[in-house]
Amino acid sequence: MIMLAKQQLIERRRAEGPEAKIVRAIQEAGPRNVRLLSRMTGIPVETVRYKIKQQLGRFGFRIHAEPNLWKLGLIPHWAKLSFENGCSDELSVSILRRLNEIGYLTYFGRVVPNGYYLAQFTLPVNADYNEVLSQLKSAHLLRDYSISEVVASRYLSMNPSYYDFLKGGWAVEWERLSNETQTSEKMLGRVDPVRLDIQDLLIVKELQKDAMQRVAEIGSKLKLPSPMLRWHMQKHVSDLGLISNYSVRWMGDIDSTRQHSILLTWLTVKGLGNKDALKVSETISRIPFTWSEYILRNGDYSAVLCIPVEEATSTFSWMRRQLGSLDLQVGFFERNGGTENYTTPYQMYTKDNGWVFEPRTIEEKMFD
Repeated sequence: MIMLAKQQLIERRRAEGPEAKIVRAIQEAGPRNVRLLSRMTGIPVETVRYKIKQQLGRFGFRIHAEPNLWKLGLIPHWAKLSFENGCSDELSVSILRRLNEIGYLTYFGRVVPNGYYLAQFTLPVNADYNEVLSQLKSAHLLRDYSISEVVASRYLSMNPSYYDFLKGGWAVEWERLSNETQTSEKMLGRVDPVRLDIQDLLIVKELQKDAMQRVAEIGSKLKLPSPMLRWHMQKHVSDLGLISNYSVRWMGDIDSTRQHSILLTWLTVKGLGNKDALKVSETISRIPFTWSEYILRNGDYSAVLCIPVEEATSTFSWMRRQLGSLDLQVGFFERNGGTENYTTPYQMYTKDNGWVFEPRTIEEKMFD
């Protein structure tokens, strides 16, 4: 009984401690208004500021502003790209970087041990990317490719109940996790785009780069007067929901030399159909290491997880117990030069024509 009471006390401290309260408040209100977070949590302003700017970062947490791509008039797609054997890693990466500049690519990662790339393209409504990829195949750069539209997605925050902020480490109780209720963060799907302008896209871009930026910093970078910037941020970015949510993610030592301590994981369950994919999502979304989830039009379910190495066996064992005989396919992103992330492709937007998508122009610029 004493041990049980002690364990319950520890669990309560994790779930109701100041860090957990701040993480949950950030998910609801964003990270920049420290005074609002203080009122929401009952924690002094300076303590909130210190924990966000110093302590969370020291423990490996980052705050991300997640754009609602559908409201921006963009449809996310995931592509699997296999380059020709004679195409070096350097050439492959240079092609993908070029597609970011001119062709709506917003993420790529090389998956080991197979060596193919996963790439996310955020494309204008009704844009067909097969012509661009087919041209790369005809040029003997791609050996094979596939691409599928995302019909629903979700960006998740860590569950602070399973992190010990006093010791600075994960303390996942897997049996308790099995009984957790589903995350409150909703799956997003296709909606009608809102009317926006280039200033809105540039503000979203800056928030993606650094969700903690002050309004004055953003205004200085974009050369927008404060009244105009605040109007855009309130009336467009906030009121129209161009930022869907703020996620607090554990990234560990992802930017340091200790990259062996993390498994940046791509998980796929193929051919489920949307209803069964949602059932899988109910399980995977409980894992505190899950960053994002995607249901694809081809019926696949995919997720990105950042798993500490010491928790890897427990994580995959828990998945097996929860999902039974489902065929889980797992790959790991090679982070040393093989993975890059970008903001929304604001450079492809024009004042007069909105999002400009011309496959032939992309093809021509690829081979300039």
